[in-house]
Amino acid sequence: MKDKPKNYNCLKQIKSAIYLSNTRGEIGRKERDLEADKLLIKYFNNCDFASIESDIISIVFIDTTTTLTQAIESYRYGQFDSSMVMIRSAIDAATYASITMEPVYDHNLKKLISINPIDGINGYKKYKKLDRRMKKITDKKFLTHNETDELLKIRNEGNFSAHYFKIKNDHFNDIIKIYETKHELPEDLPRQFTTEKDNQSNLLRAFEIITTLQNNYLKFYKIASS
Repeated sequence: MKDKPKNYNCLKQIKSAIYLSNTRGEIGRKERDLEADKLLIKYFNNCDFASIESDIISIVFIDTTTTLTQAIESYRYGQFDSSMVMIRSAIDAATYASITMEPVYDHNLKKLISINPIDGINGYKKYKKLDRRMKKITDKKFLTHNETDELLKIRNEGNFSAHYFKIKNDHFNDIIKIYETKHELPEDLPRQFTTEKDNQSNLLRAFEIITTLQNNYLKFYKIASS
């Protein structure tokens, strides 16, 4: 029998404590495996990598793909705050790419010629602010106002995870001030972490809106395999 690695028992206890905290153990993992697999298959178009749509998405939205898949995998493994941070990044990447990158597509040959930056090197400065990106996205009808509002809300949820220490301690100081004056704790105490349920709902909705944005991007440039 192969010898167990050094500190095997210690690491087993640590990982068990991390894994069972807020993740529903093995049952939760099995359910999230199914959810994560479905999202990956849907995002990668049932592995139809040869289609022109998949080709353009993989090039234009490469940063979106990287961050969104990390969000999905973090959710799978029960790292819910990590997932929220990557959802936040995926929203930034998708909204930026959709309005700064233009595919040059030969409709007769049904062939991608190139991907060109719309505003050259000035694109990042022009659309660095999120509100400008969202306005341009709704102007092009990539998303509705309701959908961009939802993305903003989800992104703000990711801010909690990205700035966990600061937000948590700011809230704690606010509670202390309330207690010093009223001598009682507020009914709604600030959250300590992102729950599985919150991560799940934000991930699924962000995924749906981001893929809608990508599909409308393809429609805007009249790109289709058939």
